[in-house]
Amino acid sequence: MSDDEQHTSSEPQENHSTTLRGRLSRRLASLGRVRSYGGPEREATLIVVKSALAATIAWYFAQNVFGAQFPAFAPFSAVLMLQVTVYQSVLQSTRFILAIVLGVSLQGVVGLALAPAVWTFAIVTLLALMLGRWRRLGSQGGQVVSAAFFAYAAFLTGTGPVDRLGLLSSLILLVLMGCAIGILVNIVVVPPMRYRSAEYAVENLAKSVHGLIADISESVSQGPPTRGDSDDWRFRGERLENLAERTRDTVDSAAESVRFNPRRLLLNMEPPFGGYRTVVDRLARVSVQLSSIADTLSRTSDDPGLPHSEFLEYYGAFLGHIGEAARLLAELESDRISEHVERLAEHVERARNEQTAITSTTVEQESKLADQTRVYGGLLIDAERLLGEFQYIHTTLVNVVEHPNADPDSVSSEG
Repeated sequence: MSDDEQHTSSEPQENHSTTLRGRLSRRLASLGRVRSYGGPEREATLIVVKSALAATIAWYFAQNVFGAQFPAFAPFSAVLMLQVTVYQSVLQSTRFILAIVLGVSLQGVVGLALAPAVWTFAIVTLLALMLGRWRRLGSQGGQVVSAAFFAYAAFLTGTGPVDRLGLLSSLILLVLMGCAIGILVNIVVVPPMRYRSAEYAVENLAKSVHGLIADISESVSQGPPTRGDSDDWRFRGERLENLAERTRDTVDSAAESVRFNPRRLLLNMEPPFGGYRTVVDRLARVSVQLSSIADTLSRTSDDPGLPHSEFLEYYGAFLGHIGEAARLLAELESDRISEHVERLAEHVERARNEQTAITSTTVEQESKLADQTRVYGGLLIDAERLLGEFQYIHTTLVNVVEHPNADPDSVSSEG
């Protein structure tokens, strides 16, 4: 064999070896991340381990302790109930059990009334599909049909009415046992807690809002912005609205992970998820106002000769204090809320003073600004709305501090 032929034949082996080393390296890196810190990989690993443990326990009890004729129902139910959060495990298991009971009971009623036949199966299927559309079953509605099918198959193996009813009853008991084991394993073996993810998500959103406000403030303090700056600010404001939506989902998921979770007893203070939701909702509205401000400011760039300087200087100072208030929200930790509330009040008050100065300047120069009434009027309205949003956030956080276990929205409305 020539050297070229040997070289050619060795290339696939070298490439294959390189690919295997690359895969092994990635797997080792993934295991390192699982050991080092919490994240999606550790969470996925825990779910796999917990599912295997729950299935094994359920199978052991179903086969060795109860001697069930169809023991697979227990581990199947146990694995299905290993949801990511304890709350979801409880919620979905309740729906799953209800769906299974409906499907098995349906077969029991129809099976006793009609002899096993194709038409009997068709009737059971039709009724199960109708029951599965019940809204309260949610995503578990399809299990009514599955349970009815399994129950029909088990029903055929029975030799008499009593034997058949016993089989159907054992299926329900196996499902109950499997669900109970699945929930118990999820509670006992490192139940997931995601409250930190809510803090990080709110921090990221607040930092992004602060960054946009700071850029607008710095620019307008020096004079009318360029059209390019205004377009960029408007685009960033629209992106912030999308970020706020994702942050809201993260906060809801984090709050759900704490419900029914025994690890919450280890927390010094339960995270103020209601306060987080209010902050996110209001920052989303702030993003809309910032897009509106950017759109209005684009008109001041059309004619730099108009008397904008004093007005924009005050407006830049106003936005500076609003930006500092947003920056404080990026540091909104559960055990430091009282401190943040006091500092937030200071920046809101300073922003209010600047807003008063802006209004006074506009009134004093009304004759000079007659042609720009719509521009300045729009900016004044946006300033008032921005101030209102941060005032609402401050009021909400005050209520969270004074009433930590109450719904912040209801407390705010009462106050």
